[in-house]
Amino acid sequence: MTIGEALLLGIVEGLTEYLPVSSTGHLLLTTQLLGLQQTEGHKAFEIAVQAGAILAVIGAYARGIGELARGVVGRSAEGRQIAIRLLIAFAVTSVIGLTLKKVIKEQLFNLWVVAGAWIVGGLAIFIIESWRHHKPGTRSLATMSIGGAILIGLMQAIALCPGVSRSLVTLAGGLLIGLTFSAALEFSFLLGGLTLLAAAGYETVKYWSELRAEIAPAPAAVSLVAATVSAFLCVRWMLKSLEKYGLAPFGWYRIALGLLTIGLLAAQVIQPK
Repeated sequence: MTIGEALLLGIVEGLTEYLPVSSTGHLLLTTQLLGLQQTEGHKAFEIAVQAGAILAVIGAYARGIGELARGVVGRSAEGRQIAIRLLIAFAVTSVIGLTLKKVIKEQLFNLWVVAGAWIVGGLAIFIIESWRHHKPGTRSLATMSIGGAILIGLMQAIALCPGVSRSLVTLAGGLLIGLTFSAALEFSFLLGGLTLLAAAGYETVKYWSELRAEIAPAPAAVSLVAATVSAFLCVRWMLKSLEKYGLAPFGWYRIALGLLTIGLLAAQVIQPK
């Protein structure tokens, strides 16, 4: 992998990780367009570089994460409540992910699945937008129930399918249980950071020898920095703009990209995997 390819992959990861468009799908498509091989080391690299997105969340939500830390050590009742809900949602997703990981990697990691998921997710966005405008949420993170956390964890598990978008389904889950849009967005970001931290750590340790053999330190560092900067800028933009403009533009984007990918696959410009 060249430095230029690593830079591009890092930017793609950072820009798409927290947008409701599926970073996994975008990385898979970008990898195919660049002609890179989907080896185990490369797949692990794509997950490990998500550490940049984790750093972005820490920077954007430093105050909220500090409140969680105070809750863990018993200094904030509200922080403890939110931390428990995050851990419950994460545990639900982890159990499902570890159980189905092999099947998902073998059966679902291809661009036909991604393209279909992009289109279905785009249509789902319009339903979510209608829901939140007709039945806006009123609950804060501190009042989230354990059942609500379980539901969001189950919905995040759906995003194990590439192309679905973890941020989209967790945001939808938050809205369904009555959270305000800003609270649902914050929980989505925090849960995403925790999930990515676990996934990045697991894949880095498991495939450390493959990573060292296939990815030189310089491209890895460039990709990590690119992912961190682009993800941080993206999160800051979302916090300021998403409530104002809504999710609909991402619905149209997903549908257009899904149809374009199907066209490229049908014309054999790119291969399914």
